[in-house]
Amino acid sequence: MSDTVNRFIDDAVDAVNQAADDVEREIRDAANDVDDDDGTPSTTSPAAQVTRLYDTVLDRTPDDAGLTFWTNALRAGADLDDLAELFVRSSEFRDRYGDTDNSEFVTLLYRNTLDREPDAAGQAFWTDALAGGRADRDDVVLAFSESAEHVAIVGPVSTDDNPFI
Repeated sequence: MSDTVNRFIDDAVDAVNQAADDVEREIRDAANDVDDDDGTPSTTSPAAQVTRLYDTVLDRTPDDAGLTFWTNALRAGADLDDLAELFVRSSEFRDRYGDTDNSEFVTLLYRNTLDREPDAAGQAFWTDALAGGRADRDDVVLAFSESAEHVAIVGPVSTDDNPFI
């Protein structure tokens, strides 16, 4: 691809990420979602981020032990991007989905995260970003997991029923 096309794609990725950040901020403000990390239902807490990762990568809710472990890892300073990479490399992911090519990977993220089939433009965008090295799988996982659409689908997460978080 030409440099012009690569710059265009990079600019588009930046614009999409900025728009997603803006929408997430608007949703949080509208819901008056304050995360005191005290079990109050939240879309921004580490537990909410972990819950969305489970849904995005493994298409399930987290078990209590997993939610506790990964939430506490985030609180201790682990990076969400690193968690996404570990989820994608997990034996559970490999056992469930096998070796996926980039297109299959993007399709399963649409199905798991947004509960729908990918639109052609989105499928092409993310598949090309992976193939072109502009994004790796954990970057794409986070884009889906933390998207405003997915945050709205999963909604606030409470940790009141888990005494270890």
